[in-house]
Amino acid sequence: MLKMRLMTHVRRSSDGGFEVRIVVPPDLQSTVGKANLTKRLGRLSMLEANRRAAPVICHFQRVLEQARAGCDDVGPPAQTALPMSRGQT
Repeated sequence: MLKMRLMTHVRRSSDGGFEVRIVVPPDLQSTVGKANLTKRLGRLSMLEANRRAAPVICHFQRVLEQARAGCDDVGPPAQTALPMSRGQT
C-alpha cells in the first residue's frame, strides 16, 4: 500500500498569525523570480486560516504550473477576498 505524506502549506508566522508558504522548486525559481511564494493570512484561528488558505494555495499551484509550461507572465499573488464576519459592513 502506498503511503502519502500530507504537507501543510499553512504555518504560524513570527507575529502569531498565519501565512501560506510554498517552496518553489529550484528549476522554476528563475522563472518565478522567488524561492518561496508566501501570503500572510493574519491573526485568526487555525480553522479559518486553512479556509482562507485554500484559494491562495490553488493560485500558487497555478503559478508553478504556468512556470513549468514556460509562461513568462505568471502573474502576481492572489488577492483573495476575505469574508467579513457578521456585524461588519
